[in-house]
Amino acid sequence: MKTNVKERIIEVTIEFLKKEKKVSDVSMRMIAKNADIAVSVINYHFQTKQNLINIAINRYISQVIHGSTTIDEFDNLSTEERIRVSIKNAAEFIVNNPGISRVSVLNDLENPDPKDNSSQLFGTIYHQLETYYKEELSETQLKILVQQQIATVQSIFLRSTFFKEQSGLDFYCKNDREKILDILIDQILRKEFK
Repeated sequence: MKTNVKERIIEVTIEFLKKEKKVSDVSMRMIAKNADIAVSVINYHFQTKQNLINIAINRYISQVIHGSTTIDEFDNLSTEERIRVSIKNAAEFIVNNPGISRVSVLNDLENPDPKDNSSQLFGTIYHQLETYYKEELSETQLKILVQQQIATVQSIFLRSTFFKEQSGLDFYCKNDREKILDILIDQILRKEFK
């Protein structure tokens, strides 16, 4: 029964995080009310709001990452197109879920873990680049390329206001974001600049 209560708390938290613009707008009382439990039960299972938020965000983003790789249309794409779709989908998620994404990215940077969201995305992109380059690049070279891609997108997101001032491109504008990502992906895939 404890697992059911704990899972219900996580699911209710995920639903609030998907609706709210800011993570700070989600309160323990809101979660408790909608899970039909007392706040003390949340504290018992998760100790702190931040711990609950981190668990819920990691769960939700993990579901999104794994769900995005099972799209039927994905199977019909070339390796290059898969790389572009994966990275652009991740960026689209970030833009549509800035509160969740900010907490996730900062948590991954401060508390790296092989199961965190950045690591899951790393694994997806790594396997795609491994297929794209076949045996042309070493494992180390591939890992560095993937890390460059992820770190660059995370940095642009976290510093989007300054990035816009510096580059004139707005990460939150779809056309600008597409241009940014195409440039980054072209560099990773060693495409000529147009």
